[in-house]
Amino acid sequence: MRTLTTLTRSIELEEQTRDCVQRSGRRINPPALDEHGRIDIEKIDLSDKTVLALFCRGETRGIFQFESGGMQDLLMKMQPDRLEDLIAANALYRRTDGADPTYCNRKHRREPVPQVHPIMDTILEETYGIMVYQEQVMQIFNQLGGIELSNAYKLIKAISKKTSDVIAKFQPEFMKGATSKASARKSVGDFRSDP
Repeated sequence: MRTLTTLTRSIELEEQTRDCVQRSGRRINPPALDEHGRIDIEKIDLSDKTVLALFCRGETRGIFQFESGGMQDLLMKMQPDRLEDLIAANALYRRTDGADPTYCNRKHRREPVPQVHPIMDTILEETYGIMVYQEQVMQIFNQLGGIELSNAYKLIKAISKKTSDVIAKFQPEFMKGATSKASARKSVGDFRSDP
């Protein structure tokens, strides 16, 4: 609720100060406005370079889920230049407290993105070969291991709760599905030279 109040107040403040900002001569990208002349929050530019630059500098105090010192540090290392980076930063920080430098290193080409398997490479392309989201893991279980999506969902829940008996139950099915994919690739000569 506090975040919604902050958003509403921000829209009000922008409306109240818009003329002052325009008269100051500062270059700003004009926001999309609704029929009342207020910022239309549903039409904001999610690729605004000025806003992304604030994240790159770690100037995120007061921004929900991006305001901690650790998150600011991660953002300065990551240098997000797209909304997808911000989404990944949020997920990575919750998972590792920002301690894993792999995403940043791969994003900035200091470390190569490994090519593992065409199915996995495609699913993980947006996140530089790193399993960041549960949905990616579900897709891998489904597309590589042949596990139905409903069961893949049960499996990721079991993994998050460390329920080893459920995980063990799906292991043979995953191995069978992945092995059949490998056999199909071998029969058409689609194996890569790298592992």
